[in-house]
Formats: sequence, C-alpha cells, structure tokens
Amino acid sequence: MKERMSSSLKLIFLKARNFRNLKDIFYETGKNLNLIIGNNAQGKTNILEAIFAVATNGSFRTATDKHMVNYQEKGFTVNARY
Repeated sequence: MKERMSSSLKLIFLKARNFRNLKDIFYETGKNLNLIIGNNAQGKTNILEAIFAVATNGSFRTATDKHMVNYQEKGFTVNARY
C-alpha cells in the first residue's frame, strides 16, 4: 500500500514589515482555529497575501513586487515558519 503524503503546512508565525499597510507585525498562530477579524481596510487580506507570498514567492493580487511595498517605503520583508 502506498503511503499518502500530506500537502498541508501549519503556519507557526508570520512577520511582515512594510508589506502593503502592514508596517510591522508579528502574528503567532494558535494550536487550533485561528481567525483574522477586523474592520474594512485594516489589513486582513494583506495578512493572507503575506502568507501566500512567503509560501509561493508570489501574490494572488499583483504580478509585481513593487505593488506590495508600503507606499511610504522602499521595500518590504515577509518571514514565516511552517
């Protein structure tokens, strides 16, 4: 019988600096369900995009990195541990 490999990853933490409207965040996940809640235009989708960017080296919203940089800054960093 073939062993089935899992394609899922568990995010342990995410750090983002100057990524869209995220100036400097550190998000550490909990052991179970994690919710991202907030008002409109507060950065919920940007957190998801940062996770996507670090996992795939790309964006689901833009084709170029320059559009992911906070408009007041020259570059951004996103780090995560899975």
